[in-house]
Formats: sequence, C-alpha cells, structure tokens
Amino acid sequence: MGPAQELSMSNQVTLTLPDGSQKQVEKGTTFIDFIKTQIGVGLAKAALFAKLDDQEFDLTRTIEHDGMHAQLPVFTLAVANCDQYGNRARIAPGAQVDDGRLDLVAIPPVSWANAVPLIARLFSGTIDRARNVTHFRGARFVVHRPAPGLIHTDGECHFAPARIEFIVRPQSLRVLAPAATPAR
Repeated sequence: MGPAQELSMSNQVTLTLPDGSQKQVEKGTTFIDFIKTQIGVGLAKAALFAKLDDQEFDLTRTIEHDGMHAQLPVFTLAVANCDQYGNRARIAPGAQVDDGRLDLVAIPPVSWANAVPLIARLFSGTIDRARNVTHFRGARFVVHRPAPGLIHTDGECHFAPARIEFIVRPQSLRVLAPAATPAR
C-alpha cells in the first residue's frame, strides 16, 4: 500500500494502493480488517503480512514454547491456568489449576462457516479438537506481536508490550486464613 494521508477534520484516512487506486478507511483500522472489508475475506485469511509506506507488518503471532517457535494466524489467543473462561465456556479443555502448567490455545481467523461449530466446541469442551486450533501446554510461553497493544487478563483490559512472557511461578500465591477456632 502506498502513503496514508489523513483527511482534515475527519476520522478517515486515504490509503493509496500499489495500482494507484485509493480507499477511505477509519483511523485505527487494522490491516486485516482493511483487507477483509475493502479487498476480500479470502485474501485476509491467506495474508501473512501487509506493507504501508514501505514498512512491512506481520499479521501472524510467533509463539515460543519448549524451545520451538510456531507462527500462527490468530483470531484470539488465550493463556489459561484453568479450563474455562466462565459460564462453562471451556477454552482450554484439560487445563488444571494445580498441575504447574499453563495452556495456550490459539483460535485461527473465524469465518461464517466455522463460527457456529467453534462456539459449539467452546461450550462442549472440545475446542482443542477443532480444525486449525492450536493447543500447547507448558510452564512458559512467549508471544511476539507486531506492536504493543491491549490485552485482556481476567476481566481487565490493559496495555502490554509486543513481547509478552507467560510463566508459572510455583508456590507464589499466599493465602491468609484465620486460625481455627474451637467448635461450640
């Protein structure tokens, strides 16, 4: 894509494509959303990078786990220490809070054709068996994103760097409980 130029007094930008054609998009539109809405869903699924003003942007996520690197196209990525988000949505079937490991589940880009089956598998506890869903288990993961941005942790959104490390810290939670009192 060619240079992006902001329109005055607007929330739109003009993108000039390699063929010279121009497209209007909202400021903050991601590359993948631009490709889906302005060019085609098929290309968005196949895209591995985009280029803006001669700068390339990776659309995949690199996951480090047990000495290996996996590059995955990701719609959503969850690192869990238990099997569910809540409301019986089982994002990491088989995850256990006391096994000293985390579960990383990467859901690929979702289309109308696979959305309903993925939701059914999420609530039936079989999402890890869905086609193209990746499930790793380990004590440490490093996720590399193209840029810093928002992440969601246990009900809260906050800013995080492009490189995020998830690690198990055994016996790091201390629980205070009152002393036992004799029964009356």
